Amino acid sequence: MHYTRWRNYGSPFRVKQRSEWVYKPPITRFWPKIKLDPTTECWDWTASKSRDGYGCFKVGRKILQASRFSYTHFVGTIPFGLEIDHLCHNRSCVNPKHLEPVTKKVNGERQDKTRLSISHTKTHCLRGYPYIEENIWRDRKGIRYCRACSRFRDQRRRSLFKPLLSIQPRLASCSRASQCPLVRKPPAPRSTAGSRRWHSRH
Repeated sequence: MHYTRWRNYGSPFRVKQRSEWVYKPPITRFWPKIKLDPTTECWDWTASKSRDGYGCFKVGRKILQASRFSYTHFVGTIPFGLEIDHLCHNRSCVNPKHLEPVTKKVNGERQDKTRLSISHTKTHCLRGYPYIEENIWRDRKGIRYCRACSRFRDQRRRSLFKPLLSIQPRLASCSRASQCPLVRKPPAPRSTAGSRRWHSRH
């Protein structure tokens, strides 16, 4: 081991006693994990994050969102049933001035407006097709999608099912074809006994 690490942190083979542990309050551990962005005034979270990009902060035995901890510490408690919305649209931001508790419906509507504004600024899709009226379709929220990419996805999906369709005739001749879920079973014959009895009565 390098001698500087040994000098700073001591021997790695010596187990620290419980009396040597130093308790640090959550707010003391909170500040070193923040990086200030001077242009947007965002407090970017530099520690661990979730898959969605939200900061994770451990308080006691619980892992909280860093944005919720920041709002609770600097502003106050979050009302029950509300969630934190980032006004700066930066999920890693923990600046309490950029956070606002809103309902889930309001948060979803704001996200849709953001996606809609981003969609209108794009001129080409990810595969390079232009966003022109002949090549786009819109959903009920007004977000644009590329028709060429949609056709490409449909063709790819059909190509995945072609091998299954080709092996169905071979499976039908198998002795265990009735037990195989890939074999198309013919519909059951419809019984006409009831209709005959009805006609005989009338």
